[in-house]
Amino acid sequence: VSAMSLLTRHEVLGLYRRILKAAVRFPSIKRDAIICDIKSEFRANRGESDPDKLKTYYSTAQRSYGQLAAWSGLDPSQTDWTMETMSDPMPRTR
Repeated sequence: VSAMSLLTRHEVLGLYRRILKAAVRFPSIKRDAIICDIKSEFRANRGESDPDKLKTYYSTAQRSYGQLAAWSGLDPSQTDWTMETMSDPMPRTR
């Protein structure tokens, strides 16, 4: 079974686009650096073919998207935000 049969290119690109859209709405002064990091991570792993690594990367990206999307939906005019986050949603595997 090839790595791409487990995760299609379409699925990965769709998640990448959703992450970038959420990052654009992320309420942070570091938004541009976050977007740059997201692009760099995806580009660095573009040629990966190991199915186990791909599943791990995809799972990490899905969790990260969930957190970004949650924060991105917050009203910037409010000042009483509270939210639970994972301690390390994107552990380095390299």
